Amino acid sequence: LQDRQPSSRRLPDGVQLAVPLVVREHVVGVLVLEHPQDAPVQPERLPLIEAFAHQAGVAIENTNLYQQVEEKAATFE
Repeated sequence: LQDRQPSSRRLPDGVQLAVPLVVREHVVGVLVLEHPQDAPVQPERLPLIEAFAHQAGVAIENTNLYQQVEEKAATFE
């Protein structure tokens, strides 16, 4: 995931796809999808998977920002 692109690999019992959750040029997590069959990920599905990963990354970032605001607000009470 060094190049921030999805990567897939074959496992003994299927296939695994790892998609970085990138927000503002920072990786905030990784979405890992596994399929029990030894079948490659269909290229036409990658844009949907990447869009989902992006939205998940934004949700994580929003949660982190909200927690920071809550902590700062608590110091002013």
